Parts: sequence; C-alpha cells; structure tokens
Amino acid sequence: MLTRVLHRAGSGPMVRWRGPLATAWLACTFAAGCALGQAAGGPPPVVEEKAVTNAPAEMIEAALDDAAHRSTTARADIKVTSAEAVTWRDGSLGCPQPGMVYTQALVPGFRIVLQAGEQVLNYHSSSRGRPMFCPAARVTAALPNDRA
Repeated sequence: MLTRVLHRAGSGPMVRWRGPLATAWLACTFAAGCALGQAAGGPPPVVEEKAVTNAPAEMIEAALDDAAHRSTTARADIKVTSAEAVTWRDGSLGCPQPGMVYTQALVPGFRIVLQAGEQVLNYHSSSRGRPMFCPAARVTAALPNDRA
C-alpha cells in the first residue's frame, strides 16, 4: 500500500512515501532505466490518501496508460482510487460479455479503479494478465482477498 507520511523536519513539514509503489518510484528515480515508465525524478503515481493499493505497480501503470488514451484527462491528472487484490467468481474477471461462456472457477486477480475527472474507469485482471477496461454497466462483484 502506498501511504503518504508527513514528517516535521527543521524548517517545516516534509512528505515521505512508504509502500511498494514508493520503493519502485525510488528505484526508478535513482536507476538508469525507469521500471514505471516515468521520467527519472518524477513523482510516484497519484494515489488518494485512503486508497487501497496492493496491485503490482506495472499493472497500475498499464491501467493509467490506457485511461489516458481512453479519456480526455491528462495522465498526470488521473487518480488511483483503489488497486486491490481480489478473487473473481469466474473466468469473466468480473466483466462478463453477453453471449459468452466462462470457466466456472475462482480466479485470483486485481481490480483497479481510476478517477479521470468526473469519469470512473474500472480495470480488471487475473494475477498474471494485463488489466482490461471494464465498462461500468458490466462490472460484477468480486470476492475480497487479503493477499498483499
């Protein structure tokens, strides 16, 4: 989970980041190649203060890239509302298409919810796949999952 922590230092407050995304951001900042696809030295993805974020950083980045192309909102202005591990009830990954038949087995995966201006964008994936956009009309509930 990415959390913002305020510290008092000498002349005033200082912001520090904790969690897997913060670690990835630091690695990106100090390494020659940037795993998150951001310019070195850039901030980590914007995540709401109370957002649950235990999805892999590369999945969040892929969803942000797609959301930037899908919406009229600049990528830097898209907020991660949540990015959590879930268990999908079947092979539709919580986004069934009419007329399709899906495997009836529990599928571990992730649900990423982004806010692009007034628009809410849902992305679903299996634990190893790329996140796919799921229109709000097709979103079905997942089982909660406590994996980190």
